[in-house]
Amino acid sequence: MIMIVAMMIPYNTYAQGECDTTAIIQESQTQSVNVHKNRLSAGSRHSLHIKSNGSLWAWGRNSNGQLGDSTTIDRNLPTRIGTANNWVSAFAGNFHSVAINTDGELWAWGSNSSGELGIGTTTRSLVPIRIGVANNWVSIATGSNQSFAINSDNELWAWGINFDGRLGDGTTNNRHSPIKILPLTITPTPPTNIHTTPGDTQATISFTPPTDNGGSPITYFTVTAHPGGYMATGTASPITITGLTNGVEYTFTVTATNAIGASAPSEASNPVTPSDFGTNPPTGLPNIAIYITALASFVVLTIISWSYFTKNIRRR
Repeated sequence: MIMIVAMMIPYNTYAQGECDTTAIIQESQTQSVNVHKNRLSAGSRHSLHIKSNGSLWAWGRNSNGQLGDSTTIDRNLPTRIGTANNWVSAFAGNFHSVAINTDGELWAWGSNSSGELGIGTTTRSLVPIRIGVANNWVSIATGSNQSFAINSDNELWAWGINFDGRLGDGTTNNRHSPIKILPLTITPTPPTNIHTTPGDTQATISFTPPTDNGGSPITYFTVTAHPGGYMATGTASPITITGLTNGVEYTFTVTATNAIGASAPSEASNPVTPSDFGTNPPTGLPNIAIYITALASFVVLTIISWSYFTKNIRRR
């Protein structure tokens, strides 16, 4: 199970640290998803608290609407945010806030200069605004200008400022919408059990798809012939590759491709030699058709020779 924890030590310039929190350990109403509850959060200059009845309260600095009360007025006493009574978890960042309600919906408000609200823009919001349409969020956390969330599929998502790669997505690009961090999406493992049947200037390759698609659906497979580098693609096994030269021995490898890229090549297939007879003769023996033709010719010549020989004997 993935877990995320964030903690910020506040100043008290804007009275964000003064509040009666005796009710914070009480549970709220039943929610539709098993949300990790965080009822009190202290950001750098503002604080959030969810009461036992599910109402959301905020106080402290409000220069960017991080309190969510539709103003930018600082509050030195807890102020109720909206009228909803279904909040179960809330986190305060530097100048933004993120919360989850009992429906598993993700909401954010405040500063959005780096996309920390996750709404696809950099426009701030003075009131809670929903992030996307998913309703399976179970845990959240905030940094100074970035946010994180986990859903019921145990996937970790991140958005906001990405200086020094702090989002963990392998880049330093700011993200204005949630991007999945874990499980990582990588290239698939290679296909296995590669088997080839030869034909006339072609071969048909069967295989078993990868057991691990890398976290993203496989879109197609690529077969490569060795030697020659002839290639063919398909969405499933088997795949036929054409343009081969009869009489030349080939082996084949297969790769699987998902949204990230192609897997490493599979192990090489059994070697085969295409021919116009469609199958390979046994190693070290002549082609069966040639063998039968030669045998038939031998029998015919033997009969003719024997007939001629017996006729000459009778004449004598």
